[in-house]
Amino acid sequence: MNATIKFIIFSLWLAFAAPAAAVDAGKALFVFGDVSIASNTGSTKSKVVALSKGSRLSVGDTVITGAQGRAQLLLNDQTKIALRPNSRFQIETFAYSSAATDELVSASENQAHFELLKGGFRSITGGVGKANPDGFEVRTAVAVIGIRGTDFAGRLCVADGDCGEETAPGLYLGVNDGGIFGRANGQEYDVYDDQYAFSDGTGFSRLADLPANILDSGLGVTPSQARKSTNRFISVASDPAVFSTPVGREVLAGPRSNAEEPAGHEGSGGSN
Repeated sequence: MNATIKFIIFSLWLAFAAPAAAVDAGKALFVFGDVSIASNTGSTKSKVVALSKGSRLSVGDTVITGAQGRAQLLLNDQTKIALRPNSRFQIETFAYSSAATDELVSASENQAHFELLKGGFRSITGGVGKANPDGFEVRTAVAVIGIRGTDFAGRLCVADGDCGEETAPGLYLGVNDGGIFGRANGQEYDVYDDQYAFSDGTGFSRLADLPANILDSGLGVTPSQARKSTNRFISVASDPAVFSTPVGREVLAGPRSNAEEPAGHEGSGGSN
């Protein structure tokens, strides 16, 4: 075997044997309490490390919050995701390009797929949702959530009473602005601005209201029947600090000097 053939074989071996580089998806914008990240190392075991403010996030990563843990994620397309305590949220797929002429990712190929394994989240969708709404999904064991460009929240309650003994297990959804749809058991259901829905896996039903505090994790204000016109979840489109404002705190959306460590978190160093 001559040197040229050996070199070709060695190059092919490197191409197929070397682990693929992690695909960058965004960063941790805010971290409070016990928050860790399980990274997909390509082996059967994931590497679990503490997540810090500014830490990079890759496709395949699972963000895990403890009993008092909270986190805000900022993805490369400006999607914002806030995780409540006791949650597990995985970035399954993420590909985004703001340029329609980009040779690597066209507008129709922009994709953001997530899996809510446990707990709850709130999301304000960014570039992927605008360029390719069909490419944004949040999957759960109960149903799949799709978007129509929106600010929404979801909570997955399992049968072990993690949402309270009086709360039926299933997926609870609330929309602040825009619209989403859920798919379960072959049924697709639309949920629009200021509406709530529930699925136990057999389909969807509309709720007149939510169980108390079901979407309230201290990450924002749950939609209020009394103040929906002025302050549903609280406007957070331009102010990530408000994304973590505790319930009941009056906030005006606008620029802040401390957006990544918002006031109101016990022990976070913010002022009351």
